[in-house]
Amino acid sequence: MTHEDELHDRRQKRIESGAFYPVVLVGPERSALVVGGGAVATRKVRGLLEGGFGVTVLSPEITDELRQLHASGAIGHVPGSFPDGAPEVGIFNLIFAATNHREANRAVARAANAAGVPVNVADDPEGSDFFTTAVIRHPEEGVLISISTFGQSPGRAKRLRQAITAAIEGVDWEAEGGLANLD
Repeated sequence: MTHEDELHDRRQKRIESGAFYPVVLVGPERSALVVGGGAVATRKVRGLLEGGFGVTVLSPEITDELRQLHASGAIGHVPGSFPDGAPEVGIFNLIFAATNHREANRAVARAANAAGVPVNVADDPEGSDFFTTAVIRHPEEGVLISISTFGQSPGRAKRLRQAITAAIEGVDWEAEGGLANLD
């Protein structure tokens, strides 16, 4: 069994055990590399930008939305493939492998692991060090709700986010007897 297979097996057992520690990362002053330029990568970039991260995208081709974000200066873009033309992975705080090629994603994960940088592999929860979550943000109220399915079912997390959003829609955060009493 290779080291990569052993790591994969350990992560699968971790997922099955539910042994996770959720955190909220402070984005400003942090950077992320997103390898891939399609729809999944675009969703990852949106979330990172909402979180205040500096984002660099590595991909020979990118979506129109990513092209616009790059043109506006919101993200960096390196028009290459991994590993050829890739920036040094060790300079990033987080790495996302979001290509449509499983072997390319695994190569990104190996490089991130070797550099000690946490990696999320879009098509391989067991090969990931962390998972992204479905998020409900109410920063004006000091509330952030994060929903995870341990990377197993992004669709379920999205549906839960929609249900929770609907349930709290119209809540008077300041009303007597409302959520303000939770302080």
